[in-house]
Amino acid sequence: MKKLSLFAGVALSLLSFTAQAQEKNLPPATDFSNPHLISTTDWKIVVDQLRAEKWMEAEKTATAFLVRAEKDTAHPENAAILRYMIINAIAGELASNQTDNETANNKLKKLNGQTVITPTYTFKSKALINGITLTDDAKGWSQIVTNRAQDAVMIKETYSLTYPSMAQDAYNKYENNNFRLQAKITAASATSIAHPHVDISLSNAEIWDISEPAK
Repeated sequence: MKKLSLFAGVALSLLSFTAQAQEKNLPPATDFSNPHLISTTDWKIVVDQLRAEKWMEAEKTATAFLVRAEKDTAHPENAAILRYMIINAIAGELASNQTDNETANNKLKKLNGQTVITPTYTFKSKALINGITLTDDAKGWSQIVTNRAQDAVMIKETYSLTYPSMAQDAYNKYENNNFRLQAKITAASATSIAHPHVDISLSNAEIWDISEPAK
């Protein structure tokens, strides 16, 4: 299990739709010597856009930051986080009819094979939406992500796990725990016409960071 940088941790905590935002506790922006580093102020811009469901703005901002972050070899987690933010924004555009499947697929295919880091999730064995649970075959993890109003499905995620114990011990070890996942995208696409959303399959999923059980 790896630990996040300060900026990555702040971004993921803020992005989670089930967590309390802590904008007032953000440290001030700093002038870093590394021109590719994503600052706290940068993270706050894109996180605020996602939380406000300004999907097209969020996609544009996160994509611009990703160009910078992919040049920052010292902090690869920043690019991984931004890729997930871009997927989230594209999925939001689909669910709100701001884009179509063809356009979404052209954007998503560029992310195939790339590593992502998720926002904070909670394992809930009986979750139907917005909570990680076991797949039907009990070998992987899955989740259905909705918008804030929970009236539109945005993403259907399926995770192939690096460690079989993550499935075997799911209920007694992970139930109600908060964590962030790192995984590699094996397929991301939009095909549904009736209820537009992103389907994404991820491999080599492992826990990046874990915290106390949800209250």
